[in-house]
Amino acid sequence: MSDFCCRTFPVAGPPDLADLYGALCSAIPPQYAFGQGFGGNCLRFLLEGGVRAELRFDAGRCQVWLLRCPAGQQQAYADTYGPLFEELVGRRTPLAN
Repeated sequence: MSDFCCRTFPVAGPPDLADLYGALCSAIPPQYAFGQGFGGNCLRFLLEGGVRAELRFDAGRCQVWLLRCPAGQQQAYADTYGPLFEELVGRRTPLAN
């Protein structure tokens, strides 16, 4: 099992975490993720297989971290969840150029 950052993208500014968390929870199909909570500039979601995703916001950027990812499956998780979270964050929080 490993923890790694699968995607980093710029955001225009710090989001309202409560608003963004609610929007993401309502937009993500349950087969992809279940909301776990937010706080400390971080949103947490439980993914299939017990993997946890954390969206960390600081210094005008968002990082998508995958925690407890099974060995050999990191790329598959990164290819699925990195773009999904970037698209959803981009809908609610303007992405910086």
